[in-house]
Amino acid sequence: IVILVVICFFTNAPTNLKSKYFNEMYYIPTESSVFAFKPTIVDDRRNPYGWVYGEDKYFYYYNLPVKPWAIESISKRDAEACRKFNKWNVKTWCKQRPY
Repeated sequence: IVILVVICFFTNAPTNLKSKYFNEMYYIPTESSVFAFKPTIVDDRRNPYGWVYGEDKYFYYYNLPVKPWAIESISKRDAEACRKFNKWNVKTWCKQRPY
């Protein structure tokens, strides 16, 4: 029971599992996990895959609305070196990595 409480209250698993249940096209970046990934901007009308921007402990993610798994990511370490970096504006990402 303690493990279940920890998972429910201290991870993003409930949000990700609920989103996956209601939207079969919702997915988690392969570099992340159901426990760590946190969608930070969700817009189902603009992006049918469930989220536009997200993050976990090590990366920021941008989900291109053109096709599934079209994700760009930047490590949080690399983001520190970007001038005027904005985690919610992919145009400010200086070293993004396409999947």
